[in-house]
Amino acid sequence: MTRENDIVFFDLSSLLKIKGMNIQNIAMTNASLLVKEYFDILLKLLDSVPVFLETLEKIADLKAIRNDFKNLPSIKIMLKDAGANDIMLDVESILVAVEKNDMKLAAKHAIKISSDLKELCNKITAAQRARTLDASDSDYTIFENYVMLNDTQPLKKALEHLYSEENTHKPIILVVDDAPVILKTVSAVLGVNNEYKIFTLSNPKMMKKFLEQITPELFLLDYQMPELNGFELVSIIRSFEKHKDTPIIFLTSINTAEIVSTAFKMGACDFILKPITGDVLRQKVRKHIKRKILF
Repeated sequence: MTRENDIVFFDLSSLLKIKGMNIQNIAMTNASLLVKEYFDILLKLLDSVPVFLETLEKIADLKAIRNDFKNLPSIKIMLKDAGANDIMLDVESILVAVEKNDMKLAAKHAIKISSDLKELCNKITAAQRARTLDASDSDYTIFENYVMLNDTQPLKKALEHLYSEENTHKPIILVVDDAPVILKTVSAVLGVNNEYKIFTLSNPKMMKKFLEQITPELFLLDYQMPELNGFELVSIIRSFEKHKDTPIIFLTSINTAEIVSTAFKMGACDFILKPITGDVLRQKVRKHIKRKILF
């Protein structure tokens, strides 16, 4: 659910997986189209769908009058601009049938479009994301720039960047600790060979928001934090189906039997004691990343 001060955008990676949308063709045929302009097309299409569906229902029930067909050409253009060519062609078929005064044929196409359009719009809506204009937490920008491809760059360039990222995928590791020195240390140790993509959060309250946008392959969690401790973060992580088995390693200076037992019961796979030793950190991270990839 978006708020008044939220800016709505879309996850391009999710959009590319939608069957029946040829975004690549849109980007190739209109090299100057900006990412923001394409997102605006999708938002306009979603806003127009309810009225369009009402029109399709009238056509399908053979109750439409001439005035009901006036919005079809503009809908056809929006579908074309969005890359939904199959549905666009069906709208064109309705217009052709109307010109021939064949309302039964128009009704047949309307029934098909209604089902296909609802499915398409559900998938487009599922790819929606939101960012808050007044987000003051510095952690927000840590992952906002990763998810948000620059609004002002061409869609073609954004897709090329996305394909490059996917073809050179590095395991994503999220480090959560309220101590900046720990975040810098872990990032420096694991970033030496450019083997992983490291994200850090100093505010554990941002965890849920982060996981709605990015999917880490491993978590490094501080046990003691003032607002949410590591145990509470485990519950948030495991609430996501995709993270039921994602490795979680605790960073802690406390090594009591009770804490260790509780952590393993909650789903942690390992511990690293502070102060952190570089060799131990690299060894344990590599072991659990490799195990996740294999299993």
